[in-house]
Amino acid sequence: MQSKSKFVDLVEECRVRFQESYEEEFGGNAKVITVFSKANTVVTFYISVRGKYRHFEDALRFTIDQDLTMKNYAVSYARTYHKEIKEREWKTKK
Repeated sequence: MQSKSKFVDLVEECRVRFQESYEEEFGGNAKVITVFSKANTVVTFYISVRGKYRHFEDALRFTIDQDLTMKNYAVSYARTYHKEIKEREWKTKK
């Protein structure tokens, strides 16, 4: 387990990565708000994206021992999420 201050630093790095990845994937403006709870050992990312074709909101929660998972999500989650949205939309058009 890492220290709380390192966790807070990691959260800020991930917040920036979430914002960049969502803006790149959706071509719009992303707003990512971080909310800490349980003495800074749990963080929730509240994400709001206004893309060219859609507006959506999301929330992701991580604990202090999920640092690697959080890093991985911050880099690739928007792409994965966008793919799922496209697949859902494509299925409903049939």
